[in-house]
Amino acid sequence: MPRIIDIQGHKLIAALIGYFEKERDNEGSLLPVNSVRERVAAALNIRVHTVNNIAYKMKNNTLDSPKKTHRHTKWVMNLDHLDVGSIRDQIYEMYKNRKIICLESIHNRR
Repeated sequence: MPRIIDIQGHKLIAALIGYFEKERDNEGSLLPVNSVRERVAAALNIRVHTVNNIAYKMKNNTLDSPKKTHRHTKWVMNLDHLDVGSIRDQIYEMYKNRKIICLESIHNRR
C-alpha cells in the first residue's frame, strides 16, 4: 500500500527537484561531493544544524517521528436528572419526526 505524503513532504520533494535541476544546469555538483551534510541541507532547503541533529539520531538509533498531541473532549458532568431527561425527550421527539439530530439542533430547541 503506498504511503500518503503530507504537504511538508511535497515541499521537500520540490526542493530536491529544484536542487538537482540546478546541478544539471551547472553540469556538476554545486557543493563538493565530500560535504554530504551541507549538500543535503542545500538540497532540502533546511539548516545544516537540522541535518546534523537527524544524523546524530540516526547514529544513536533514536530516529522517530514527533509525538502527536490529541485534544481530548471534556465531558459535561454537572447535569442533573431534569436536564438529562429533557435532552433525552428532545432527541426522541426529533427521531420520531425524522429530523437531523446534532448538538446544534438540540441547543436551538432550548
